[in-house]
Amino acid sequence: MLKKPFPNKLNYSLTSHKKFLHFIKEEKPYFQNLVKPSDLNRVICIKSKLNNKRILAQTGAFLLFGLKAKMNERSDSDYQIHRIRIAGSAKSKILKDLDLININLRTIYPTLENTAKYLQDKYK
Repeated sequence: MLKKPFPNKLNYSLTSHKKFLHFIKEEKPYFQNLVKPSDLNRVICIKSKLNNKRILAQTGAFLLFGLKAKMNERSDSDYQIHRIRIAGSAKSKILKDLDLININLRTIYPTLENTAKYLQDKYK
């Protein structure tokens, strides 16, 4: 964890940036330095490799938040953010409806423990 925050305008010669890349390469020696300093302060949509059961089951994209990054709800980009309030009393029905289309604890988080919990809850 870096003790000093990155400045708003980054430069590849910054010591902090070099340390950041060094930490990555310690864990992943094959890492290529394609990091754009401007990416460290924004939100990026990531489509990950489908290389484990959980990621494969979720088959979606993830949002990677950079330092001090916030989603801009009034953005001119390709996506829009909508907030929907759902009453807590609707939770049970929504979970049952999702289960009908095979979206549940055991399919989203496919572990033995979650399958056991799903079956236990279903047949109470």
